[in-house]
Amino acid sequence: MRAGGGPGAVFADVDGTLIRGSSLIDLLRYDAGARGAVDAAEALVESVRRAAASGVPRTRTAPLLYSWWAGLPVAEVADVAEQWVRAGMRADRAGFVHSAVVDEVAARRGAGDALVLVSASFDAPLAALARFFDATGVLCTPMVVVGGRYTGETGTPMLGERKARAVRDYLARAPSRCSTAYGDHISDLEMLAAVDEAVVVAEGAGGPLAAEAAARGWRVVPVER
Repeated sequence: MRAGGGPGAVFADVDGTLIRGSSLIDLLRYDAGARGAVDAAEALVESVRRAAASGVPRTRTAPLLYSWWAGLPVAEVADVAEQWVRAGMRADRAGFVHSAVVDEVAARRGAGDALVLVSASFDAPLAALARFFDATGVLCTPMVVVGGRYTGETGTPMLGERKARAVRDYLARAPSRCSTAYGDHISDLEMLAAVDEAVVVAEGAGGPLAAEAAARGWRVVPVER
């Protein structure tokens, strides 16, 4: 979908693509540690894992995690998210991000391409990561805010076809000479298919998305577990 004109646009999934972990779960655990509520956090994470293992789809399990922030001020959660990113990078950059992917994206950013984070996570951790990665935009799952506080409820999760639609809408508003997307999970397939250049991030032997990459001739960036 070359649109001609303008800089290039790079769309990057976050969890498992730019960072090694889950921005949602890792921030939840960091926040729990700061609040002295580790046991409650682990119980919530474990309940979500059990639900996922039983076949409950991500569209239903992810909202359970968002309930952690119900009633908390948006500004307070944003501050904790900034601390989480700084702590992760300071303690162990190689353990926090996929350096090969981050360095490649940084080079594209340095060449003038716009970087947009596209994730099923929410605004607090993604805004903090966007500042670190020098991203120009964030497309994510919207959290409901009332009176400056999160309610724990969300809008439609940024997953699957919704990611692709958000990318196409972005490109319609900001035409790009070339669009690129990075993803690591099969739920990124539609987004990857919506751009000029698709890049798959694969751990170990890969998985369903790596198989799609082989079938479609997409480039693969191997990363260590």
